[in-house]
Amino acid sequence: SNRHCFNDGYHTSHHLNPRRHWRDHPASFLAQKSRYSSEDALVFTNIDYLFITFKLMARDYDHLADCLVPIGDQIGMSKHEVANMLRSKTVRFSEEDIGRLWHGKEKSKVDRTMKIRTAAKTRDLRSTLLYFWEG
Repeated sequence: SNRHCFNDGYHTSHHLNPRRHWRDHPASFLAQKSRYSSEDALVFTNIDYLFITFKLMARDYDHLADCLVPIGDQIGMSKHEVANMLRSKTVRFSEEDIGRLWHGKEKSKVDRTMKIRTAAKTRDLRSTLLYFWEG
């Protein structure tokens, strides 16, 4: 879908530099591949973000594991290990986690949005992935 949708699959690249032109995302990814690797980024092939969402909702971690492009510590992992790793990244937030992340339910959506934007502005891949899974 990247060919038809302005490289929307380069989600993290966009958050690292929101002003980057969509045509420059692939080259930027290749130039920063070691950073993606060292910060445990998830890279997928042959699946777009809608199907990633559907597979997550269906808890089809085996299919997602088939689509993962292993980088860094992921290289050499079995399909089962990759599926378990993906499963561990999508655990449900506890009430305590929600309270810690958003300081309680009484906060408005504006406060939550500001927290997400602040995390994305740090240009830290872990924060960006947290945004992706929480958002």
